[in-house]
Amino acid sequence: MKKANNAKWFIIGVAVCFLLTTVVFPVAAQTTRQANLLFRDISITLDGETLVPVDVHGNAVEPFIIDGTTYLPVRAISNALGLDVDWDDATSTVILTSTPTPATATPAPTPTAVPTPTPTAAPTPTPAPTAQSPLVGTWGIGNTPFYVLNANGTGTFSGDPIRWTATNTVLSICVTPGLCGSNCIAPVDWNFTLVGNVLTLTSSLLPDLPAIILNRL
Repeated sequence: MKKANNAKWFIIGVAVCFLLTTVVFPVAAQTTRQANLLFRDISITLDGETLVPVDVHGNAVEPFIIDGTTYLPVRAISNALGLDVDWDDATSTVILTSTPTPATATPAPTPTAVPTPTPTAAPTPTPAPTAQSPLVGTWGIGNTPFYVLNANGTGTFSGDPIRWTATNTVLSICVTPGLCGSNCIAPVDWNFTLVGNVLTLTSSLLPDLPAIILNRL
């Protein structure tokens, strides 16, 4: 009976070993060790996305656990992370190389349109004031107006519209049909002298005509 029990436990032990899959790992160049691989249908996710690891030929490779440490296929993980992977058999080295990210050209700044200045109209020059004739004003005999001489060359003579011009010694007056009319009626040239506020008019055409003495009103 004792031999039967021993045989039973031996068979169970062999079955467990097959379930755990015994493999041989090289520890150094001259040594190897045995380890038990535990497969638990381990899943891998990268940034929330499920990653299915495959080997160089595209065959699925299942991660496993050895003595509490989980082992993942390096090629599948490297490819998922954008790394180039290679194997140097002479030195037993896994070579991982990061792929350089191409430099992104910085776009040239968009030139800002320079607004075209709006031309500013040059101010209209103010005409220089014209020296005003000393004859401008209202002239009368006593308190009665006789001549009204405006600065713009218009005026009145006893209420009738006139136009007038003057030099240093001659006052030319013509009666017009209207205040701004251009036709002159009976032009008269007066020689004049001005002393203070007294204007004296004489006629060269009628030398016997008494002088007309007017005062500024």
